[in-house]
Amino acid sequence: MRIAISGEVPAKGYDLNEFLWIVKSLDVSAIEIWPENIPYHDGTNPYTRSYDGRDIDYAREMLSRYGITVACVSFGGAFDKRFTDDPDFYARELILSVRTAASLGSKYVNSYLYHLSMSKDPDISRLSSIYAPAVEEAERLGVVILLENEAHDSTRDPAVMRSIIKNIGSQNFRVNFDAVNYYQSSYECFPYSFEVLKDCFSYIHIKDGCIYNKDDISQNPRCVGGEMSGANEGNSIYYPIMGNGVFNIPAEIKALKSMGYDGWCTLEPHVPIDLWGIYITKEVEYLKKLGLE
Repeated sequence: MRIAISGEVPAKGYDLNEFLWIVKSLDVSAIEIWPENIPYHDGTNPYTRSYDGRDIDYAREMLSRYGITVACVSFGGAFDKRFTDDPDFYARELILSVRTAASLGSKYVNSYLYHLSMSKDPDISRLSSIYAPAVEEAERLGVVILLENEAHDSTRDPAVMRSIIKNIGSQNFRVNFDAVNYYQSSYECFPYSFEVLKDCFSYIHIKDGCIYNKDDISQNPRCVGGEMSGANEGNSIYYPIMGNGVFNIPAEIKALKSMGYDGWCTLEPHVPIDLWGIYITKEVEYLKKLGLE
C-alpha cells in the first residue's frame, strides 16, 4: 500500500511548488490534488472548486520536476450550491475533473454528494442520471469516479452508500472509504462500515478522530471538526494526531493487506494550516511504521 497526501489543507497556505517540496521531503511519492493547488492559466474563475481555467500544463511540469504522481483528482463541487443547483452544470464539471485526471495520469476522481443529496433516503435514480455522463466518460478514459462518505449527506449510512454504488453499477464508480467519517456519523468505523463496503471501495482516506471534550486540556480547540450526526449528534468530532483517537488503524491496515488491497491510503489532516506540518510529518511516520510506502 502506498501513502499519498491530500492537497486540500495545504492549498490554504502553500503554492504547488512549496507543497510538492514538502511531500518530497517526507519521502512520499504521490498527492491528491485539488483545484486550489493549481494556479490559473490566465485570470480567475469565480467557481474556485472547478478545474476550468487551471494551468494543468504547469501542474504536470511541476509534478514531473519533483517526481510526484497524482493519486487522485478531487472535485468538491457538491459543497457549493452553485454547482448542485444546476445538475447539468455539475455533470459537466465532473466530466472536466475526469478529463483532468486523465491528463495528469491519475486513475481516480474523488467526488461527494453533499448538497446533491442530504436525505437519509436518497433518490438513487436521480443521482444515477446526474452521474451517468461522467461515468460514461470515465469508462472511456479508464478513470474511476469515487464517492466519499460524509457524515451529513446520503452516504452517512454505509448500507445506503452500498445501494448507491450497486445501483449505478459501473466498475468505474466506486467508494472512497473514510472510516473516521463513518465514526462522525455514529457508525462503527471499523470493522462494521469497512465490512459493509469492502467490495465497493478502491481508495482510502485515512485520519483519526474522537468526540471532542472541552474539558480535556490535551485537546486543542483549533482541531475540532464539524458536528457529528446520528446517535452522537450534539457532539463535535475532534482530530487528534493519528494513533490517539478511536480508530483502530493497524487493524484496518491489516484487513486491507489480507484482502489484497495495494492502492492508496491518503492522509488528510483536517487541522489549521499552521498545525498541518506537525500532523503530516508524524502521520507519515506512523503509516510507514505500519509498512506503507
